[in-house]
Amino acid sequence: MSHLITDLSAFDLSGCNTVRQALTALIRSEAVQASLEALCAKIRFREFSSHDQNIDLDTVSDAIEIFLESENVKSCELHLAKHLDTSETLHDLLRDVMHMREFSPLIEALSRRVVKRFPETKKILANIASEVVMDAAINIVRRRDTSSPLDALKGINITLAYMPNFDRMKSARMPTVSYFSEEKDATTIAPDQVFRDFMALTGITKEQWTKVVAERTGVELDKPSDDTHGSKVIAQEWKRANWVPKGKPLVTPEQLFEAVDASAHGFSPLIAISLNAYRFVKRDWSKAMSITGGVLGLHDFDNGTGDPLRFEGSRILETRPCQFVQPELQKFGLALSHGFTQNTFNGRMKDTSVFMEMPLRRTESEIANEIVTAVRINFGVDTQWVTSEVDIGELRDAAAEALGRHLQIEKQVADRAVAGFDSEEMAALLVGLQGRDHTYITLAAIAAAKDDWLFGLSCGTR
Repeated sequence: MSHLITDLSAFDLSGCNTVRQALTALIRSEAVQASLEALCAKIRFREFSSHDQNIDLDTVSDAIEIFLESENVKSCELHLAKHLDTSETLHDLLRDVMHMREFSPLIEALSRRVVKRFPETKKILANIASEVVMDAAINIVRRRDTSSPLDALKGINITLAYMPNFDRMKSARMPTVSYFSEEKDATTIAPDQVFRDFMALTGITKEQWTKVVAERTGVELDKPSDDTHGSKVIAQEWKRANWVPKGKPLVTPEQLFEAVDASAHGFSPLIAISLNAYRFVKRDWSKAMSITGGVLGLHDFDNGTGDPLRFEGSRILETRPCQFVQPELQKFGLALSHGFTQNTFNGRMKDTSVFMEMPLRRTESEIANEIVTAVRINFGVDTQWVTSEVDIGELRDAAAEALGRHLQIEKQVADRAVAGFDSEEMAALLVGLQGRDHTYITLAAIAAAKDDWLFGLSCGTR
């Protein structure tokens, strides 16, 4: 510190009218700044950390809700920065600064110089100098701090529920299944879009579902139970209904039948899973989400009824933050209503591609078959959507070109894959790829120019 003392002794403080002005002037000098920088370099400080045991979970929950509503990571971060209490961490920082070996000599050097300008402050000078140096050191340490308010989320798991027909950007109302009568069970549930998307999510086919209902109740859903008009309409609805399973069944048809039958007040379809809060917020939302393990929700948030089912299988979700809810923030949460612990919802999440990953050592036919299977799993359209007037050749060329560019595969492989599609699957492929790259709108226009059935493609809807 001898060099510092020499520099301070020659420092002109004649223009300073108060002790604090003099101390501030000295601290801004090159010599003191160098000493402070050296002192602070030895302090490892992170204002926000996953190791903080005093994080207010309500603040975290509010921040997650802001993210789900805004789909904006920065908004979530700003809320955490404003509301997280880091006073204990800052207190630890003060203690660390004061206990540094260089702290006391620096205070003494500053006091020796300032007391010559303000001798009447000798008794209190050391305390004032400590405060000023402490403020300066904390500013330097905090400026160097690379932590983010989001880091506080790294040690926290949250339970989230994905709802396939929910978009809080459009409506706050959670989708529920519909029924043909006041008596709500597996025989009266309506095969509307909500139910069909739920069944696709479960991985259970229409044939498996109608079979188990017939075996358990004697009711054949796609056949009129009597000669009434209503019965015929219901049977016709079931005949028209169709869905494409999104993978292997998460539960058995028998388990699902019992759960639907036990949901006497209806339910909202969902998949609930416990995830690391930081990884959820910071994931790459341009990619699909693969989850393994969780709870298949048959749950009514208005009264707490339903029959949720634990599953261990995997499912790929093409989703956005606005399709998730925090179930325990609702009127009747999942855990509270059914006596679940957070471990009940344990699962794993990773980013993935919608299409299957294909090993390089495969024949063109094998790869093409994989693509056909993947498209059939991931894209489905109603059978009546595509008319027979479409030029299949031009549609096939457009689909092959779109698929080839998206997967970056050889043209002959794409051609071979598309040869395995029917017209509906090619249309579904084009609609699916359209959401990834606007180039595919142009490709699809080849077929769209011939007919109106692809009008929805240009609108992004069916």
